[in-house]
Amino acid sequence: GQAGTETPIGTRSTPSSSFSDAIVLAGNLGVRRIQMASSGTLVSGDIATGKVFSGDNPSVDVLTIETAAEVTDCSFENLTVEGTLDGNNVFKNCTVNNINYVNGLLQECSLTGTIAVDGTAQCNIINCWSGTAGVEDTQLVTIDMGGSGNSLALRNYAGGLRIRNYTGGGAITLDFASGRVIIDATCTGGKIGIRGVCDVTDNSEVDCT
Repeated sequence: GQAGTETPIGTRSTPSSSFSDAIVLAGNLGVRRIQMASSGTLVSGDIATGKVFSGDNPSVDVLTIETAAEVTDCSFENLTVEGTLDGNNVFKNCTVNNINYVNGLLQECSLTGTIAVDGTAQCNIINCWSGTAGVEDTQLVTIDMGGSGNSLALRNYAGGLRIRNYTGGGAITLDFASGRVIIDATCTGGKIGIRGVCDVTDNSEVDCT
């Protein structure tokens, strides 16, 4: 790619070499979508509020988000995404690795690692599945509820899952197409609704219904 904030830089034939320039170019052109031609990292100083980041293939296009990057209200499509978010984010057709501070929507995504939810807004995980093979406890996708009043709606999920650090206050409902869930001993209050085809291991003090 090339540095600069004047067209034709920022086109497919002459891609931008940095997110900071790409964000300026998108603002100048009045567009929200930033198409990634390769993997990259959003770093401190990248103010990407409201932008849509998309890739050609989540198997090869990885977006890493550092803690100080601003990605409130951002959407992500056809990417592998990892790092720290800022809230009200949407993921579609992504592979979602370890990510922190999620609220918003994850739709038709492959989940791996740990997903830490945060804030008072609900996290919605719709038509997603575990991208981690294996049946051991250490191979389960983990959702960390953050120990506060966060809410989670999981719909039509397939695969293994672990819920941890839930203390009540927010609501959790888990709807499985098929799978397995462990309710961790770090879940100490509240109620979790579990429905569908699912093996349940409850190590908690939570009312699981």
